[in-house]
Amino acid sequence: MKRIAIFLSIILAITLNQTICIAQNTRTFSKDNFSFKYPSKYQVESEDISNFGIRMTMVNVSSLDDDYLAEYAVTYTSNPIQYLYKDHEQIMMLKTRATDALDGFKESEGITNTKHTGPFETTFKNKRAAKITFSSQILIYTVYGEIISFFDKGHLVVIMKMTDNKSNLSSGDFLFIDNSITFK
Repeated sequence: MKRIAIFLSIILAITLNQTICIAQNTRTFSKDNFSFKYPSKYQVESEDISNFGIRMTMVNVSSLDDDYLAEYAVTYTSNPIQYLYKDHEQIMMLKTRATDALDGFKESEGITNTKHTGPFETTFKNKRAAKITFSSQILIYTVYGEIISFFDKGHLVVIMKMTDNKSNLSSGDFLFIDNSITFK
């Protein structure tokens, strides 16, 4: 019994230490009342685009570590658009946007052998969402990813995560970014 208590206290100490390290080494992206935090070991690039009269911002967060593939891309509408869709149309719209994101990814140069599940209805941060999970080949590497689309305060948000380690999709740095996304 004593060994279990010691083991659990070591796990708790390691977890707290990792959480403190992530929190101390973070940066914040903020624009158009949208923000999220990310580890400082990542670089961020953003670009404003307009599509069918709707202004959007695309933000790409990528790892600077050559030994670790991690891409976290967020696209969001600068103005609320949820009111354009009736309640029963919203999940179909979210599924369509997730599918569009996957189709765009599959058309990228060097992407082959993409397998996916979804889109299916789920929740993200207690919001109704659509999700697709996928795996692909990029040259000789296998990558794993997921696409999640949801509305937050009326803004459409589409997140695409991709990594070379499937377990990273819902843990570590990606989970930290997911939990920090906010619209004011």
